[in-house]
Amino acid sequence: MKRWGIVLLFISTSVFAEQIQWEQLPSSTKAVLANMETSWSSLAPERQQNLINLAEKYLAMTPQQQQEMADRFNRWQTLSETERANLRERYQAFQALPEEEKAIIRQRFKWYETLPEDDKKKLVDSWNAMPKDEQDQARERMRHSTLEQRRAFREELLRRKANNR
Repeated sequence: MKRWGIVLLFISTSVFAEQIQWEQLPSSTKAVLANMETSWSSLAPERQQNLINLAEKYLAMTPQQQQEMADRFNRWQTLSETERANLRERYQAFQALPEEEKAIIRQRFKWYETLPEDDKKKLVDSWNAMPKDEQDQARERMRHSTLEQRRAFREELLRRKANNR
């Protein structure tokens, strides 16, 4: 019974967490979260703590990492609520995958990131030019294909783009 009391105490303290006052924040954290100052008191304590944690991570980053994070944040801000919801769903679906599938996806993304910008644009343009049903078929085909088959498909997409010019 004693254990339940500890669990309930833990739950009650996390549910009824207190607001963190802006004035209590270190100046370095305030500098990172400056655009949140006016709305800070209206945020839920859990949200405040998440932002503080994010600010601490940001402060520990290199200047290049900070710039990349700022760029990602700015891109996120430009998305519509529908696009954000779609990305959240895709992220949750990715998190639910087995580790080996995640590793394959990361490997494919790493390969994509090594492409020259021009080739990336050609791939994206070719993909976007495909009808949705063809995209769905290609996704399924890629999911069950070898590395060499995927490479051949990408080359085909690049050829299509070159021929459509």
